[in-house]
Amino acid sequence: MVAQRSIKSQLSRLKLHFWFFGRAEIKELRKILEPSEVIRHCAHGYYHGGSGLLVATNKRLMLIDKRPLYLNFEEMKYELIRNVSFDQKFLQASLIIQSGAKKLLFKSVSDAHLKQIQQYVSDEISLAKKHFAKELTESKLANLGKASLHPAWTPHNPMLMKRRRPTKFYAPSRLAPLS
Repeated sequence: MVAQRSIKSQLSRLKLHFWFFGRAEIKELRKILEPSEVIRHCAHGYYHGGSGLLVATNKRLMLIDKRPLYLNFEEMKYELIRNVSFDQKFLQASLIIQSGAKKLLFKSVSDAHLKQIQQYVSDEISLAKKHFAKELTESKLANLGKASLHPAWTPHNPMLMKRRRPTKFYAPSRLAPLS
């Protein structure tokens, strides 16, 4: 559980003040955040289930919707997000987040905050992809020097080499003359 002062100081550093909308979500945020998490961007808006707060931290992206009798909370790790796109209309901006089979459409009047969230999340996605690619190449290099468990799995083993396909019909010159 994070102290309320810490959350208020992080939001004031981002120049965000929620006077009416989003106050219940901010109170719930102190129970949700981990002590090592830092709020990077935040915006209040609407999604298919109602209104809520979209919070981007240094570890994950969260959607918090606090109602009198229930709490709707969705979190998405940056490694699992496929695509983030931003669309701006006349008085409303929308952020489309695709994560696996889920697609979240978040609309808000504060288009500048949504644009900042989109840029931050896309940067985090690219960093996560680079980190994953680096780990993958390191694991391949580490496994390259290890001896295989079975000799058939070694590279360039004749058992795994591609064989020539036999011809479908015999050529007439190969047939021996009948005598």
